Amino acid sequence: MCFLFSSYLKLKTIEVEGNNQITKEEILEAGNINNNLRTWSIKDDEIQNNIKSRFDIFKSVTVKSKLPSSIKSAGRRV
Repeated sequence: MCFLFSSYLKLKTIEVEGNNQITKEEILEAGNINNNLRTWSIKDDEIQNNIKSRFDIFKSVTVKSKLPSSIKSAGRRV
């Protein structure tokens, strides 16, 4: 159980691709993504929906979290 809350699973790598009009920080804020998250607690679909609903410039948004400590977000513009 302690393993689930260890720093090993704490989000360390955050990638944002496919965008040049909105800052990485704005996308992370819209998805409520930060380094305090644990990868096992991330709900990719929820983050995708939050980002897409906030920025209608995106045709699609893909979010993929990967154990132990990374997440990747990619957006395709309209």
